Amino acid sequence: MDRCRGLPTTPKPRMKRMNRSAEVDAWFAAFEHPLKDAMLLVRDIILRQTTA
Repeated sequence: MDRCRGLPTTPKPRMKRMNRSAEVDAWFAAFEHPLKDAMLLVRDIILRQTTA
């Protein structure tokens, strides 16, 4: 129980394992946006953290 509010506490969910997707890779290949490089970097970090 959460001592402050009297609510039951539940463990935080773990990240689900994510794999590369050919469909998402194709979408990014055709994607035109000034932040594309940043978005690809974030995607790569997420995929590395969830597949380790």
